[in-house]
Amino acid sequence: MMRDSNVSEAFRAVACSIGLIILATVLFSSCFIAGEAGHDCCGDGCPICTCIRLSEDAMHILSEGTAILFIHVFPVFMIFSAVLFNDAASLETPVSRKIRLNN
Repeated sequence: MMRDSNVSEAFRAVACSIGLIILATVLFSSCFIAGEAGHDCCGDGCPICTCIRLSEDAMHILSEGTAILFIHVFPVFMIFSAVLFNDAASLETPVSRKIRLNN
């Protein structure tokens, strides 16, 4: 039963971190776009326009559903890695179970 608890905790942690990353991306992108909307554009090679375009692309990727694949694949990967590393680190041994070996 302990493994299920660890898996659910790992899943919850990964889900929270993905949610925070998505929230930060949307928040920072929208703040940057709003802050630089009225900048003095210097023409075709304007770095601010390029950053605005990249911010808009990031927000479109999140809204189109391309991130859905990432959201489904990344947590599964993290859960499997957490389970594998947790099992390797916490194998039950006679010493951990406090079994006395007299032989």
